[in-house]
Amino acid sequence: MRKFLRVALWAISVTMVIALIGGGMALWLANTPPAYWQPTVATTAEHEQMAIRLENRVPREVTRPREDGEIWQLTITQEEANAWIETRLDKWLLSRRQWLAERNLPSRVPPMFGKIMVGITAKYMALAAEVQEEEDDKPRIFSVEISPINTPDEITRLRLRAVRGGRLPIPVGILETLIEKFGSEEDAREQVVVKAREKIEQTPLTIGTQGGREIHVLNIALTDGAATFTCQTFSTKSDD
Repeated sequence: MRKFLRVALWAISVTMVIALIGGGMALWLANTPPAYWQPTVATTAEHEQMAIRLENRVPREVTRPREDGEIWQLTITQEEANAWIETRLDKWLLSRRQWLAERNLPSRVPPMFGKIMVGITAKYMALAAEVQEEEDDKPRIFSVEISPINTPDEITRLRLRAVRGGRLPIPVGILETLIEKFGSEEDAREQVVVKAREKIEQTPLTIGTQGGREIHVLNIALTDGAATFTCQTFSTKSDD
């Protein structure tokens, strides 16, 4: 993670030099939060209840008994997602620490991360985080933007739309070049960013559930502030 952040910081610097227009435009973009970024506000009981309702609603809809082939929808708002991150993420990670450890995944948010936010616009979904690698560093906001690839009669896939520092886009080519220079030989050889993007774009969105069922995401409709997932449930049980 630290290596990626160092590469990302280098990428911002290189991109700023390339994109420097009008005496500081790139610097301004790199230090300007995304449009959906909101300053930290005191957590209210309303936000806590909103987060709990979302945490209960999503698994309830996913595991609800349905007819084979039934199509259904689930809408999640940006406000709900961010309320959950703010009030429930740490508890959720802690409650699943054994499951996460078995998969070599962290059971807590790394200390270098400050505020984390989800942004949903009519064009993309984004996950943004305030990052401070060293104690004396100025926190920077990094984000990853994902947009759905909705194709008739096919399962929805996702496309890596952009990686940004502030509002400044970091081209994938620059990330790869910097990994080759500052990363390990294995990272450079494996082209980790390109392969991650390819894997995301080639992987259909499906969810396996208990009870011999599989859920296919058929469409993700985005509006400013909300995402609606159209899903179809199939039985994977054998008739024998």
